[in-house]
Amino acid sequence: MKPILLRNFLITLLISQVCGISICQVPVSSESNRLSAGFYKDRRDALREIMPPNSVFVLFASPERTFSTDVDYVYHQNRDMLYFSGYPEPNSMMYIFKEEQRADSIENPFSEVIFTPAVDLAQAVWTGKIMGAEEAMKDLGIKLALEASKYEKFPVDLSKFKVIITDRLPSDVREGNSASLSGFISAFRKKAGIQHSPDEFSLMVSSNLIDLKNDLQLREFQEKAKAYVTAQVVNVNVDPFLIRFFNSTDSLTRALIRDSLANARINYLSFNRLTSALRQIKTPEEIAVIKKAIDITCDANREVMKAATPEMSEREIQGIHEFIYKIRGAKETGFPLIIASGNNGCTLHYMDNDAPKVGNNLILMDVGAMFCGYSADVTRTIPANGRFSPEQLAIYNIVLEAQDSAFSYCKQGMPFAKLNLPARKVIADGLKKLGIIQETEEVYIYYPHSISHQIGLDVHDKSLRSSPLTNGMIITLEPGIYIPTGSKCDKKWWGIGIRIEDDILINDNNPVNLSLSAPRKADDIEKLMKKSSPFNQFR
Repeated sequence: MKPILLRNFLITLLISQVCGISICQVPVSSESNRLSAGFYKDRRDALREIMPPNSVFVLFASPERTFSTDVDYVYHQNRDMLYFSGYPEPNSMMYIFKEEQRADSIENPFSEVIFTPAVDLAQAVWTGKIMGAEEAMKDLGIKLALEASKYEKFPVDLSKFKVIITDRLPSDVREGNSASLSGFISAFRKKAGIQHSPDEFSLMVSSNLIDLKNDLQLREFQEKAKAYVTAQVVNVNVDPFLIRFFNSTDSLTRALIRDSLANARINYLSFNRLTSALRQIKTPEEIAVIKKAIDITCDANREVMKAATPEMSEREIQGIHEFIYKIRGAKETGFPLIIASGNNGCTLHYMDNDAPKVGNNLILMDVGAMFCGYSADVTRTIPANGRFSPEQLAIYNIVLEAQDSAFSYCKQGMPFAKLNLPARKVIADGLKKLGIIQETEEVYIYYPHSISHQIGLDVHDKSLRSSPLTNGMIITLEPGIYIPTGSKCDKKWWGIGIRIEDDILINDNNPVNLSLSAPRKADDIEKLMKKSSPFNQFR
């Protein structure tokens, strides 16, 4: 970038920040890129409150992944490990105890312990200094931190605990020594007496199974699950315990199996329930950093609205988003960005972003910056030439009305599943009025997804399926209409894909749209698109 262009661009950004873009005060320094030590301590204390007596909660770091030969993908920590510890690095694990523990070789009592790799100054020349045990105690406020090599002889006997709560053990892990993630997993299996670790399918079945209330539901579920497994072309690796359920013939056996899963000593199901119960409600610190991620994302949307032209490629538009993210302090994106022009917008998870020119089409941008580990998720759909055609505008206004109808339902206590009902009705009525569909049931052809999910450390963040909307939740509202080329309707509608997505904070009966700074009404979008952008000087 030429110096004069760089100067003008920075001035433009500075003016935009001063003139109305809200920047909330966030409890994180740009150096650490994490929340306060007090936040993680509070999360561990909150976990202990809901853990059963005489239990231990076990966390493992995420495995490292190879990108190519000796190059790794950018490392992303297990989100639950991050949530309870703030520890960002691989080859680590953590115990959180319900009750305070004592051990002969450890001077002070402790209620948690994290095992971290040893600081290796020779390796630091190549990959940088890591956070060792000493820094984990100092910077993260963890009571006890030990080097990974001490795990095998750690003097706490897991056999004394009534319940060991852990997630499905990491798979596809690189082989390593006793101080690596594979070493932790191997040693933990022996310490906990784990003979068989269930796969993802078995955990999903078990999770659904323990929610059933009576034998009629158990029997119906048994038949459906058994039929599903039988119908699979590839063999499904079913937990031996579940095979007993599939083959059980009486109500007592079915009930005992369900209860045994719910109260298992090595309890994988409790892990997801406990973490989801906590993570679905955001603390004030989390709300602040999520709002920051949203503000950054909205700033990028606004800049693209000013910069977009029919000659741009999808990749250029992606680049503008990511440049704004980084200059505003976001380390990376919360997910692979979707920049979909024309008929590409009718593919829900389009991620190629490789159309050389967007042309006189709509541009659907499903995007989100990640700040301090938390992701935004905002979608805007704009006309590349700066003006909606009559057909585009007709569809756009139906989607906007659908979102507005659902927004009024975002209240404390509202069942999550009800959010989609008003939106689907608006879309069905609108499409029928335009002659695109004839029957209400056909709405699923052009609106095939639901309207909402939680956001947080994951862009589709953890939550309990049965929980109603609760103060402190941050959810998306994202209705859409997608009419791909070749659809059974008038050709004038073909290639129109529109989604509008905002991030909503639940606050009693007064929901807060956190992403309003990115224009969402057609008139406001067209007005902003008349303005120029420094990015246009590069073409």
